[in-house]
Amino acid sequence: MTPAAPPQPIPADPSRFQFTGGLLERAIYVERAADRLLPEALLAGEYCHILAPRQIGKTSLCFRTARELTRKGVRCALVDVTAAGTPSTSEEWYFGLVDEIARRLKLPDPLDVWQKRAGVAPAQRFRDYVRALVEDDPDGPPVVVFLDEIEMVRLAPVDVDDFLLLLRSFHEERGQSPALRRLSFCLIGVTTPNDLIKNKSVTPFNVSKPIRVDDFTRAECDALAPGLESLDASAPALLDAVYAWTDGHPYMTMRACFELARRKKATRGAEQAAVDEVVRELFLDRPLEDTNLNYAARRFEDTKFERDGARLADKLQLYRTVLARKDPPAHNESAVQMELRICGMVKDVETSPGKRVLRPRNRIYEQALDGEWLRAKGDRRFFAEAVWKWMDAGKDGAALLRGVVLEKALAWSKSNVLSEDEQAFLDASQRQVTQSLEEERVRITQEVAIVQTAQKEAGAELSRARDALAQALAEKRDAEAAREALADHQARLKASMRATRSWLYVALSGLVLAAVIAGLLVQRARHETQDEQARATVAQSTARDAEERTARLQNQIDDLKPKEEEVRRKDAELRAKDEALKAKDDELAKRAEDLKQLDELKQRAKQAVDEARQNEADLKKKATDLNVYISQNKDLKQSADDLRAKLRVCESERAALQKRPFATPPGTPTKGGDPYP
Repeated sequence: MTPAAPPQPIPADPSRFQFTGGLLERAIYVERAADRLLPEALLAGEYCHILAPRQIGKTSLCFRTARELTRKGVRCALVDVTAAGTPSTSEEWYFGLVDEIARRLKLPDPLDVWQKRAGVAPAQRFRDYVRALVEDDPDGPPVVVFLDEIEMVRLAPVDVDDFLLLLRSFHEERGQSPALRRLSFCLIGVTTPNDLIKNKSVTPFNVSKPIRVDDFTRAECDALAPGLESLDASAPALLDAVYAWTDGHPYMTMRACFELARRKKATRGAEQAAVDEVVRELFLDRPLEDTNLNYAARRFEDTKFERDGARLADKLQLYRTVLARKDPPAHNESAVQMELRICGMVKDVETSPGKRVLRPRNRIYEQALDGEWLRAKGDRRFFAEAVWKWMDAGKDGAALLRGVVLEKALAWSKSNVLSEDEQAFLDASQRQVTQSLEEERVRITQEVAIVQTAQKEAGAELSRARDALAQALAEKRDAEAAREALADHQARLKASMRATRSWLYVALSGLVLAAVIAGLLVQRARHETQDEQARATVAQSTARDAEERTARLQNQIDDLKPKEEEVRRKDAELRAKDEALKAKDDELAKRAEDLKQLDELKQRAKQAVDEARQNEADLKKKATDLNVYISQNKDLKQSADDLRAKLRVCESERAALQKRPFATPPGTPTKGGDPYP
């Protein structure tokens, strides 16, 4: 018996790896937990919502779920919210939804029903039409309405809160109308509940079940192996290499496999190199040409998606923390975390039972939108790096702005919307500058007081030295006067002695009595001379003391002169500092006035932004109306051309019929009542 030939591998077919558009029958589909959870929840009558990043397989999941539910007898309507085009009124928009639901459920044209109640509000007519789907047929099958691209409701000419509250009302009225238990909704979109509805207490997301659509696991990726088996390489090795880059990202995984199958260049043993080359060319060399990476980058900095707690600075700070692998805990209620997850840049990972943290979406995102890219976004708001340092340092004052940098930041903030952290950072910087100026003013005031005290003490010491000098000068004058008196007295004494000698010569020839008298006079003159000499010695000693004291006082005066100069210099410095303080006080007052004007400018800027957004919305609406009008004119022109062509055909046929002979005489009735055969 001839052994059976081994089965030949199916040639690699790139089209089996479908990464865009609706799912084809022959395309490989990777089943995940959501493929089981969503049909089960909708069969049980639950409301569901799938809010996840782009191109993760949400629409394909809903198509497969609808097919499975249809096989089980459920009527399903997959409605794209954008299918109604860009209507200009709420009535057109609501009728567009009704018409789309009717077409998907293969129901009669709802136009007559809609127009018969023209006096009723469009939302009420939509509500009544949807209720009738289940209430008019109490024993009918369940109905599930899938609303895809739900985020586009924000661009519709309706109040988003009212529309979502309307959907919730169907659920709340199940107690009054049991038939409504057979009606369920599934909302699908790239958005967050906070982006859609303001009133969180009436949101339908409180009564619907969230369905997680996670990235592929490595085991789930094995379903892709058949599409790679005919290559000259190991399919598991290729999938291992792809998974190492994409971490199961559905779009990136499918696209990488598509490219591998298309190129057919992978060889055994070189699987990693082949995958690296594909990933580099598809995603890393020109990352912003990839739709996913480009969407994430644009949405990351788009002000339309900024909310309280999810400003650009908040996203910069969180993504920087995630890139640093610091594993911030995942919080479903965090606005900034929800925004980064919807961008597709991060995902929450379970590291241990009950503990989920944020990680980069995969290596491609981590390398394409890396720290350098993040810093470039921070450069757009040039002081974002300073905000990061300030927050990393525990809001330490050393990281705050000062001087010219702070002035530039304040000037920049006048024309930009700041996040809470940025505003707090600027406020703290301004407070620090104000506090520094106040401390400088206090320090200078204290120095002024110290110098003034020293000046007073030096002045008192100088005054005492001047008094001592004046006293010494007076004593010197007295000593000089005494010296002059002594000199006069000595001169008189010498003259007296000369006269006495003359008398002695005369007395020698005289009487003995004259000799005795002369001797007595000489003795007396000698005593007087000794007394005068003693007094002269005392006067000389006093004069020398006065001179020495005068010299000491002069030295003291010379020593005080540098102190006096220092006092004068400090006094000049104090006057200059006082002038600087006055200038700084004036500058602080000017800055306070600038801050007040800044607040006013912020308010006007906010109003201008709101007006600009409104004008942009109006312009978009007018452009859409113009496009519709142009399209309608084209359709009318085409219809007119078709009618003219049909008219020409009819005229030609009529002319041909007029030339044909009658089979029966005119007016002869036939079986069908038509006189012509």
